[in-house]
Amino acid sequence: AEVLSKTFAAPPTVAIIGDGEGASARVLFNPATGKVTGVQVLSPGWGYTSAKARFNHGGYTCIGESTVELDAVECGQLVKAGTGVYTFNAANSVTKLKVAGGSVKSGIANAFPAETALTLDGGNYDMNGYSQSFGNVSFGTSGGKILNGTAAAGNLVCDFAAALAGNPGVADLSNVSFAAGAKTLIPGYDPDALESFDKVVLLRFAQGGAPASVPPLDDSIELPKGWAFKMTASCLKLTHQKGLIILVK
Repeated sequence: AEVLSKTFAAPPTVAIIGDGEGASARVLFNPATGKVTGVQVLSPGWGYTSAKARFNHGGYTCIGESTVELDAVECGQLVKAGTGVYTFNAANSVTKLKVAGGSVKSGIANAFPAETALTLDGGNYDMNGYSQSFGNVSFGTSGGKILNGTAAAGNLVCDFAAALAGNPGVADLSNVSFAAGAKTLIPGYDPDALESFDKVVLLRFAQGGAPASVPPLDDSIELPKGWAFKMTASCLKLTHQKGLIILVK
């Protein structure tokens, strides 16, 4: 949005406008740079078929609008977009954190609850030397990585629909440590959808970001006969194992 390219002495305000009721949000602001770094939806409200975030500054002067998809945002979710760094210097209650631009940075140890789900899709999480545990960790097609420390993670999540469409996430797992008992989860998994494929790439590894191992496949996922869950140096995939043909003379 145009607002992200501007510099402010004080943060602007944001209001959700549209044909529903009750939606609210707040601006994420970096006072060191004077830049707006994103918007956090505090409540998605109800009854919206379309909505916009309207930014105001200096009272009620509108300085820009941006379309928002409220149905895709849940209460407790924080989406960091745009360039710049947003630092958390106190513990918070965010349950879903998506970094789609710039970086989110720890200003203290355990700035987020240990069950917080982290998605990196075009941005990074900077540990800043502090400890931090996350619940589920996932990656979008634009990827991202953990900086300046190692994050503990509960499970690895791969998007099945995106993988089938040829758009797997791009992961740098070099600074992610999975807890004992961690699993690889594949929400939306449908074994019948594999009939048209001989392999499905679930996750590509960024250069230098391939781990020594990944969590085993969730026990609830039953692969069709001949299929296997495998990791290579470049990707994590479901692949059909072709049988070995032996010729007898």
